[in-house]
Amino acid sequence: MKVLYIVGKGRSGSTLLDTTLGHIDGLWSTGELWHLWAWGLEGRHRCGCGKPVPDCPFWSAVIDRLRDEGRAQGLDELERLDARALLDRQQRVMSWPSVPRLLLSQSRGSQGWRDLERHVAVLGALYRAVGAVSGARVIVDSSKFPAHPGLLGLVPGIEPHLVQLVRDPRAVTYSYRRLKVWPDRDPPEPMPRFGPTYSATSWIARNVATNLIRSRLPRGRSTVVRYEQFVASPAPTLRAIARLVGEEPSELPVIGQNRLRLTPRHTVGGNPDRFNTGSVQLREDDEWRRAGSGYDRAITTLLTAPLLPTYGYPVRTTRP
Repeated sequence: MKVLYIVGKGRSGSTLLDTTLGHIDGLWSTGELWHLWAWGLEGRHRCGCGKPVPDCPFWSAVIDRLRDEGRAQGLDELERLDARALLDRQQRVMSWPSVPRLLLSQSRGSQGWRDLERHVAVLGALYRAVGAVSGARVIVDSSKFPAHPGLLGLVPGIEPHLVQLVRDPRAVTYSYRRLKVWPDRDPPEPMPRFGPTYSATSWIARNVATNLIRSRLPRGRSTVVRYEQFVASPAPTLRAIARLVGEEPSELPVIGQNRLRLTPRHTVGGNPDRFNTGSVQLREDDEWRRAGSGYDRAITTLLTAPLLPTYGYPVRTTRP
């Protein structure tokens, strides 16, 4: 089974790209799948279809299969669907302090690290369940964490592919400064907000780590997509990504030059934009150029300057 991972820094358009790819025949969008335990089951947040995840027909069918797999494999926490136990292990394995150990496990296999062995077994069961219920040839997972065990080839039975999604870091910094609200939480909660130093250093860490992971994948299994490129020319971008996973779509959810036609998808986790449906106009969100803080732009530029040319971004920016 092919799994297409969307990796990069948050606020770079991964939810929109993930959701749009899920409209291509053969591809199935899951959103940020690693949030299934915390947000979907423990928190009962809404699926992209609008229903709480445990009440969604798609995820209910996936959960039933997970219980069966847990029983068959002796994964008691999966059979019980113990969201807290599954989440705690995931947080121990998929964390920045664990990245060196994950990379070492890629060369030695997961033997000897019990948490990783169990987590890999759970991931395999999860992808199989999603694949069986959806009938898709490709699962799209926008969890965004670079050192994902699936990307490292540690999950048997899947063929990983990677889209490194990049956005101008000054736009990312501005986006994290703005107030945004989770609409699927009761009551609605504000999303986390961060300053320029944290946003810029995190942007660097994500992209450096993703470059390292990309270099370890077989040739032809990864690509770099700029957010600005996607919103300006969605059709060519979507076709290029589809070809990456061996698909040649006869139809895309694109109207004209840069308008999308979206219907609800069964996504867990992700930006509130995953609830947008109907005709969606794409345009580059460049408000940061006009309204952003000069101090924030300067700090972000200073920290990210060595990497900006790598992705085609100018060091100097001008207001429109």
